[in-house]
Amino acid sequence: MSERIFMFRPLAEGNTVKIAAGGASGSVSLGLATPPQPDIQCEIYNDGTTAVFVQFGDSTITASASLSRPVPAGQWVVADIPAGATHVAAISPGGAANVYFTPGLGS
Repeated sequence: MSERIFMFRPLAEGNTVKIAAGGASGSVSLGLATPPQPDIQCEIYNDGTTAVFVQFGDSTITASASLSRPVPAGQWVVADIPAGATHVAAISPGGAANVYFTPGLGS
């Protein structure tokens, strides 16, 4: 039996949110009506010229270059949002970058 792969679709309730990332970790609410259940993804786009590092969690979450997921410069990735996560954090130690987060379904 094969699994079907669906194109990414933003959630109706989730708006795209942005972090203006820099040398210190910043965070933002994902803007979801309720904390996500398993199988909810987030499209992450880094519009900067340097890698950023992102981390999902609660309102106290911080990102670090040594422990968080990297997103290369000018690229987008789709990542699973851990169950219960309400916020996302980003840091860009190499320079400023806007990082956009869009909750949705698919890959």
